[in-house]
Amino acid sequence: MSTHKNRFKILKKLVLGAATLLLLACTAEEKQTLPSSSENEKIAVDTTLAFAKAVNANDLSFFRNQTTKEFKAEFSHGQFEKAFSGFIEQKINLLPVAKLKPKFHNPPFLSEDGTLTLKGYFPTRPSQVEFDYSFLWRDEGWKVSGVSLQINPVNTSSQ
Repeated sequence: MSTHKNRFKILKKLVLGAATLLLLACTAEEKQTLPSSSENEKIAVDTTLAFAKAVNANDLSFFRNQTTKEFKAEFSHGQFEKAFSGFIEQKINLLPVAKLKPKFHNPPFLSEDGTLTLKGYFPTRPSQVEFDYSFLWRDEGWKVSGVSLQINPVNTSSQ
């Protein structure tokens, strides 16, 4: 009987040890460092182009499908469509940002909870594309967890 108890204790320790290693591996995968300047630029361009392609296809679900599960839980498809329907209705073409480097209002930031924030604009004319993106590291890549896009006229009178 004592041999059976000892085997059970050893098995229990092995299971707990494996669970601990799995938890540590998941935590290590989720914890990221701030991407480099060029990586942040690429993330901003790629995100804006993914949105642009969804707008041009008249189907924002293409973009929403690339967001985190947390984003999808917070914003239904209908809410997302309503918030950004103006881009489709006005046939706004964001594809020219592919040839531009984004300018950041603030340096890209990685918060304690792992949220990457990119806030800036693309220097398009006569209006510029303003963005405020949030990302979380999911499935070995940065996934959109927050998005704000605006088209604002450029004030040329002070230049």
